[in-house]
Amino acid sequence: MTTMPAYKAIQKGAMTKELISEARSLFSQGLVERLSAHGLDIVESHAKGAYLYDVDGNAYIDGYSGASTYNLGRKNTSAVEVLKQSARETDHGNFVLISEEKATLASRLADFISGDLSCSLFTVVRG
Repeated sequence: MTTMPAYKAIQKGAMTKELISEARSLFSQGLVERLSAHGLDIVESHAKGAYLYDVDGNAYIDGYSGASTYNLGRKNTSAVEVLKQSARETDHGNFVLISEEKATLASRLADFISGDLSCSLFTVVRG
């Protein structure tokens, strides 16, 4: 029978303790308590690739994928450069009007999706 290695708790530093204490008065106490109960009472400082770092300098493997963009690794240099180029060169104006970029995306979606995609509608969700 295979057993999982024991979870090793990282000692919380002074900065983390101070910020978590402050968070108890600023955020949902239930959220802070749930995070603490699962050893996730950390304060993220920065992240790069597959790692995130807390304010005390501890490194963690970042297994969170719910935000989808993290699947590429945080601050993926290739993705960052493409996004910078897109911000400089690509249509980011009126989402109702047609643009070359939207036409290209619609064509690629139609090629990618199985079945008969007869049209694409680009819209915005707000709130």
